[in-house]
Amino acid sequence: MDFLAEKVDGIFRALSKTHVTNQPEGFSKRMILTGVTNDWGGHGRSQTGHINDLRQVIAKFMGRDEPDWNASNRMVEICRAHFRGDWVPVDGGALRVRCYLNGNAHIEVHPDIAWRLNEILAHLYPAAIPSRFRTKPKRKVKEFTLMERPLPFAVLSVLHRMKPERHTEYRNNYGDRRPPRTTNPYTLTFDFPDRDSGAAAEIHEVLLMLGGVKLADKTGAWYEFGYDVKSIIKEIICSGCIPDQKSHQFYPTPEKIALDAVEIAEISPEHHCLEPSAGTGNLADHMHPCGSITCVEISDLHAQILQEKGFHVEQEDFLAFNGAPFDRIVMNPPYSQGRWQAHIGHAATLLSSEGVMVAILPASAKGKDVLPGMDITWSKVYENQFRGASVNVVIMRAEFIQ
Repeated sequence: MDFLAEKVDGIFRALSKTHVTNQPEGFSKRMILTGVTNDWGGHGRSQTGHINDLRQVIAKFMGRDEPDWNASNRMVEICRAHFRGDWVPVDGGALRVRCYLNGNAHIEVHPDIAWRLNEILAHLYPAAIPSRFRTKPKRKVKEFTLMERPLPFAVLSVLHRMKPERHTEYRNNYGDRRPPRTTNPYTLTFDFPDRDSGAAAEIHEVLLMLGGVKLADKTGAWYEFGYDVKSIIKEIICSGCIPDQKSHQFYPTPEKIALDAVEIAEISPEHHCLEPSAGTGNLADHMHPCGSITCVEISDLHAQILQEKGFHVEQEDFLAFNGAPFDRIVMNPPYSQGRWQAHIGHAATLLSSEGVMVAILPASAKGKDVLPGMDITWSKVYENQFRGASVNVVIMRAEFIQ
C-alpha cells in the first residue's frame, strides 16, 4: 500500500505542481499540465511519462493490462493533431484530456476513479483530504461516462501499427510491375511482426464492428472498408472504446445472441425469411437452411460477401426496401440516433399476417410499447457482450395480435 500511495502522490505532485495539502480536492480537481506536446506536435517525454504512470494506476483499478511506455505519447499527439481543443475520453472514460496548440493539456479524472486515488493519497496524508473527496459519489455524472470493459492496451498498440494495403501499381528497382492487391483505398493490414499477435483475434472483431471485411490472397490478408477509417482508429486508440456512431451501425451479432434470436423466431423450411441491414449475415448464417432467405444490405463490400455465401441480396437502404411479405424477419438494426425504431417500424410493414419478427435492440427498449398493435415478448438482457462498445441488448419477439 505504501508503494502505491507514494506512486500516486508522485503523480499528483508532478501533474498539479502544488503539494497535495494545498489542494484538498486531490484528483477531483482539473489538472493543467504544461509541455505535454512541443512546437512540432510531438510529445514531451517527461510529462507524458507522468500521465502514463497515472494510467497504469487506473488500469489496476479497472483490472486492465497496463499501458506500455509509448501509449500516452501516442494519445497526446493524436489529441493535439486531430481533436485539439476538444475533450477526448481516455481509457474508457476514466480520464478525459484536452490538448492545446501551446503544448498545454487539461486532465480530468472520472469521479468514480478520483475518489479511489484520493483514498490512496489519504493513506500518506490522513488529515489532508476531506472525507467527501475520498468517498464514492452517490450520483452518476451525466457528461462523464465510465465504461467497464475498454479494449486491452495490447490491442490498441497493434491497432496503432496497422497500415494501409497497397492499392496502386508498384514497380521495383528492376522495373518489374506488381499489380495492387486491391483497388480500394480504404484498407488496413497488420504490420509484419503483428500478424501472429495474440491480439489479432480481438482486433479482427473490432474491425468487423467498424464495417471492415476481411479479404485474403496467397500472400496474406487485409481488411477493406467503405469509408476512411483512419480517424475512427485514432479515436479508439485514445478512448479504448469503439465510437457508438460506428459500432451501432456495423457491429456483428455475437454467436450466442444470434443463436438465441434464431431459436426465438421458430423458423421452418417453408418460411420466407428476411435479414434487414444484414452486414455480413451473422444472423442469416444461423437461419440457413431453415427457410429461403433474403438479405437487404446497402454496403457494396457486405453485399458481395452475402452473395458469395449464397444468399439472395437486395442492395439498398432497408428503409426504402419494399419486398413481398415475409414469414420471419430476424434483425439487428443500427442503433445510432434511435434509428432502430424506424427500422423495426418498417420491418413490421413487411411482415405477413401470421409472421414473426425478432429484433436485437438496446436494453433500454425492454418493456416499452415500441410496436403498438403487436404482441411483444422480451428476452433477458445481454450485458457487456461487445468488448470495447458500451451497449447492452435485449431480444424482442413481435407478432400481430390475432
